Amino acid sequence: MSHIQEMLKSALLGTDKYMPAIDSDLPVLQKLSTEEKESTFLRQANLLFLMDEAGQPLRKLETGIPPCFEEKRQEVSDQDMQQLNTILTTGDEVMFEYFIEICNQKNLVVQSYLVPAILNKTQDHPKTLAPVIKACGEAGRWLGTLNKHWEVLYKPAETEIDWELGSLETRKKHLLEQRKTSPLEAIKILEKILPEENAANRLELLDIMRLNPTRNDEIFLLSLQKDKSQKVKYLVSEILAQIEGTATQQMLLTTLMQVVSVKEERHLLISKKKVLHFQKDAQIPESVFSLGIEKISTFKDVLDSELWCFQILSFLGPARVSAALQMEEDEFLQGLLKRPSFKRLQDLVVSTVRKFNHILWAKRLLVEMENAPIELLEILSEQDKQGFYLSISETHPIELANFLMKEGYREMKYEVAVNILDFLSKNPHRVQAQFYRKLALHLPLRTLSRLQSFQHMENQNHSFSYFKNQVNEMIRVIETKQLILSGKK
Repeated sequence: MSHIQEMLKSALLGTDKYMPAIDSDLPVLQKLSTEEKESTFLRQANLLFLMDEAGQPLRKLETGIPPCFEEKRQEVSDQDMQQLNTILTTGDEVMFEYFIEICNQKNLVVQSYLVPAILNKTQDHPKTLAPVIKACGEAGRWLGTLNKHWEVLYKPAETEIDWELGSLETRKKHLLEQRKTSPLEAIKILEKILPEENAANRLELLDIMRLNPTRNDEIFLLSLQKDKSQKVKYLVSEILAQIEGTATQQMLLTTLMQVVSVKEERHLLISKKKVLHFQKDAQIPESVFSLGIEKISTFKDVLDSELWCFQILSFLGPARVSAALQMEEDEFLQGLLKRPSFKRLQDLVVSTVRKFNHILWAKRLLVEMENAPIELLEILSEQDKQGFYLSISETHPIELANFLMKEGYREMKYEVAVNILDFLSKNPHRVQAQFYRKLALHLPLRTLSRLQSFQHMENQNHSFSYFKNQVNEMIRVIETKQLILSGKK
């Protein structure tokens, strides 16, 4: 008689009259015996039912759970845990990320009773993974061993790359590390894998060759000039142009001298200054255009030679072109700025400055250019950036706010914050509600009085009513922020 039949017989007759006979081949059922027959029957019947559903018997029962390692860091205070619970309940993404950041700054761990909720949340928000893992401490690590959905959050990064299954970003990261430590090994890998990749992937993977290119790379790069993708060939030409002594660099320098010359002109009858002169009817080799340089200017007020010069600049960089023309770098930029064609071609200059991280030109363009792109700030030191914030907040407040909100949770200067808030009070619908809440985390405490003054303004305009609602939310965020910051360290 099978075990299931034994259970049915016991159920029909009653456990007082008949207890199921359990064979020795399933000792796990014997372990479920208790002093009460009914309890033993129910436990054994439940396990047999599960085994029947699974389609195989359970020979061994393991109920041991590994212990959680002792937490050495201090826990978040009860008051802050209440704030975190509210944040999780309301689904407040902005404040959640901020709370975790401050928790890590203070080297605290969240109390264990909320760790499951946090790990569940992190599954859907992978960008917060590393900070959350740290904030969850040993409790999170322990729970990761018990739940397959959380276990993946704690799996270490793979050291060996599966080129067929690995993501493009993973492969690129691996190649970049190879490029830093063993450049020739990186080239060998590229030679092997590039033929199997599509054009977009080839372009992404070859980008690592921008890192410290040398003459050792020349043969490999030249082999790629026959690539089917024009973008790949253009990238290869850019890299070859950076290597001293290559034919590509020499061709560009020779072309540069054909299209532009430098002449000295007297200034105020006393001093002399260098002025750029572009050849109107310059003729350059067809091989130059094979690098990706455009043949003809599409603007009536831009000479072909000017277009060629600006494009050559993007290949060689400000330092090398200035040296070839025997001009100071600032002097050369001033010469370009004075050209009527500069406004047409300024995007080329900006991209060149960013590509070559040219700090001197970035500073000058931020001062001289009308509507200079805020991305130029990225290559400046923090001290240099600070000198531009106030003026940019008066002309491009939203762009500046977005730029500052990418850099951690540092507070803005009061004057900068006021300019941004004043602009928003007049143009409240220029941004979404989420923007206001993020902005609040970057406002200094002094702006609280400024926000409160908006609350008391009488204005029936619908747009201003929307702004006042956002002000109320910003005040709440600032007050919550202060509570979190004042918590136990």
